[in-house]
Amino acid sequence: MRCVVTGECTAVLALDVVTEMGGLDHPWDVVSAPDGTLLTGERSGRFVVKRPDGSTGVLVADLSDLVVHGELGLMGITLASDFDRTRTLYVCRTHAAGAVTDIRVQSWTVDAQWTALTPTGVLVGGLPLSARGRHGGCRILPRPDGTLLIGTGDVTDAAAPQDSDPSAAKYCGSTAPPGHPQRATRSPTTPSTRSDTATSKG
Repeated sequence: MRCVVTGECTAVLALDVVTEMGGLDHPWDVVSAPDGTLLTGERSGRFVVKRPDGSTGVLVADLSDLVVHGELGLMGITLASDFDRTRTLYVCRTHAAGAVTDIRVQSWTVDAQWTALTPTGVLVGGLPLSARGRHGGCRILPRPDGTLLIGTGDVTDAAAPQDSDPSAAKYCGSTAPPGHPQRATRSPTTPSTRSDTATSKG
């Protein structure tokens, strides 16, 4: 039963909980493809899939430049709005190469059998991260027009949501073509908000 403030109680429907995939290590996000496939990513750097026939497996994907530290690693996943045609998906993840360490949104394509992912470009790079590996969260929401809304973490800086840095604790937009890294910018229609509401998971 559920009782509201007035003291009136109403019946609550029971939920049947079904485990679709088990044995995962810190899964961060999950998406459902049009064919019924479920795809999730482990923070430590594995893409795990459950196909429509019930089979599960780890997809082949090159994440050799992934940084796994604290809450950082493989994070948000989303399918492109035209996934049926392009087989494209987007992933937010940490990255290290030489002197550059950042959080970035990368595009990939997946084969029809859901066995391997191929990187095709970087849409947004240079998103900040914390040396302590905290609050670097990143979640991606695709819009029908192809724009991606990207929620970023506050990197444990309480002032980040209100400062002029456009990439920390903000919702950003990107329409950049794959292969052209750019610094994310806050949508002019999306104001900065408090850090306890603006940050993404992680």
